[in-house]
Amino acid sequence: MRRQIAAFISILLLSNLFHPVLASKDATEYYAILVEMGKNGMELYHALLQHHNWKEDNIILLANKNATYDNISKAFDNISSIADENDYIFIFYSGRGIKSKDDDGDEKDGYDEAWMIQNGNITDDWLREKIGKIKANAISIFMDCDFGNGIAEDLKGNKRIIFSRYGIMPFHIPTKFLIYSIKNGRNASFEKVYRAIKTANNVLWLSLPIVATIFSTFLTIVPVIVSNFLLNMVRSIVQFAIDGIVGGVAPLMYFIFFLITLKIYLPVFVALNGVIVANTISFMELYAFIRKGGFIFPFCNVYDGCNGDIPFLKD
Repeated sequence: MRRQIAAFISILLLSNLFHPVLASKDATEYYAILVEMGKNGMELYHALLQHHNWKEDNIILLANKNATYDNISKAFDNISSIADENDYIFIFYSGRGIKSKDDDGDEKDGYDEAWMIQNGNITDDWLREKIGKIKANAISIFMDCDFGNGIAEDLKGNKRIIFSRYGIMPFHIPTKFLIYSIKNGRNASFEKVYRAIKTANNVLWLSLPIVATIFSTFLTIVPVIVSNFLLNMVRSIVQFAIDGIVGGVAPLMYFIFFLITLKIYLPVFVALNGVIVANTISFMELYAFIRKGGFIFPFCNVYDGCNGDIPFLKD
């Protein structure tokens, strides 16, 4: 009888370990694959670990010389083998992106987009196949690279939120926004973090023509202001040497002359530099589009294939 009771209790305790309610407790895990061809990967790694839902053992960081085809392939296979429908996956790439000739005819423009890694390229077709094998509650993909939006087009799908950018401008700027948002974010969702990055990034790039115009205008009018001031100083010194005194009328006349000069030249230089900057940017944009197949301004794009807020940072 005692043996029967003991066996019954053992079976009961063992079954509790696999009970759906008990098994679902703390069952959600957050996994990340961070591929970095630059300097921000480690900072992003530590930023994630500031939040208790991210664990060191669940984050795979492959930076620079470690970002090889074999290592990246093993990382995806490892996540595929351990993640389930309760988990959240974060895939990050920051580096150069390229376009290569399409071999299987699935691209409308005849070109595949790819990540440039240490010993080759990771194409959008390869990523689509690998990510398609991952089981997860949601998969978030962040690509701060050239032609990231072209890669995103092939990775769109249900339960996926993708952040990418256009263009050929220097990368790592959106990544810095991401790191800042994670460091300063609390209990944020994927959507909130990414949309904040998108807004900040767009404001930065849209303001470039204005900043360039102001800066170039400043550099143009500074010589006018300085030369005008020096000219007035020389005149005062000469008058003092001849007359022994600088009259009250002369400095006033110099000041009025300075204001007139500034009033006449400033609008001209602002208008002239504005036209030059705007046209220069337009030609650069056209040149970039013809040569690289993408616009120079990396406006951020967010594809949201998830229903509702997907938790990302928890404290």
